[in-house]
Amino acid sequence: MTHQIQSQFKQAMRRLAANVSLISCKVNGEWAGIAATAVCSLSMDPPSLVACVNRQASIHPGLSIGDRYCINLLKEGHEDVSNAFGKVIKCDDKFAIGSWGQDKDGTPCLSDAHANIFCVVQKIIEYGSHSIVVGNVIRIQMNEIGAPLVYFDGRYL
Repeated sequence: MTHQIQSQFKQAMRRLAANVSLISCKVNGEWAGIAATAVCSLSMDPPSLVACVNRQASIHPGLSIGDRYCINLLKEGHEDVSNAFGKVIKCDDKFAIGSWGQDKDGTPCLSDAHANIFCVVQKIIEYGSHSIVVGNVIRIQMNEIGAPLVYFDGRYL
């Protein structure tokens, strides 16, 4: 692929508006997480999600077959949390921003997200620089609803 195509592709993808989620899990017993826009539903039977994660991301080692993780659906007002998880900073600093808790298995979750969707990794498909992580939903925590946090062209709408 030429540099021009890569550059144009990056610019085109910036124009694809997307809801912002945080993917959180434990890596070697420590909480880890990233901001993500490449998350979507896969199937209702079984209930499952797909998340595309860069293999260089801090959470990648915590997303092996059988590992648990949480998709935290962000809403307006979570810009600071999203910004913290979208930058490379120490994990302790990331989790100091926002209201964090954990489920009975110790999986970190953002307490005031639209919803916390707890999953177990069922399948991983490697493609290019990313892993496509298929997770079966094991539990959902619904919280107060609000307007979604949407990212478009390098900014929140």
